[in-house]
Amino acid sequence: MWNPIKTFSVGFCLVLLPFFVSFSFASSTTAEVPQTQTVQMSLEQYNRLKTKVAQLELNLTTLEQNSETDKQELTTLKKQLEDCKTAMSKAEQSSKTASDSLEKLETNLQILTEQTESLKHKLEIKNRQNKIAWIVAGTAILCAASK
Repeated sequence: MWNPIKTFSVGFCLVLLPFFVSFSFASSTTAEVPQTQTVQMSLEQYNRLKTKVAQLELNLTTLEQNSETDKQELTTLKKQLEDCKTAMSKAEQSSKTASDSLEKLETNLQILTEQTESLKHKLEIKNRQNKIAWIVAGTAILCAASK
């Protein structure tokens, strides 16, 4: 019984036979002609194999598409990571600037507080001096008036 695979295999061998013969005359060395093997299988086995090959090709196509999608997603994520690193670097610089400004403001506040306390002390002294001056002036006026 000749099935299509067996017929194809025999026909293929007959087509290749002239090439093998011409190569053997062209070279000075003799080369062994590889013997072809034929595989016999039932039509049902052939159809299952054909279905399996089609399924594997479909799986390969799906995997290639998923691979492209994953590559694009990876590229997007890498860009986002770089953007985050840049933003974090800017935030660190901003934080350092703010920290420096805060230290300067604290120093200025301390100086201003010291100056305010100094002025309050000077004002208290001035008020005491004014009171004493008024008391002395009043006493002098009373003494002068009582004489």
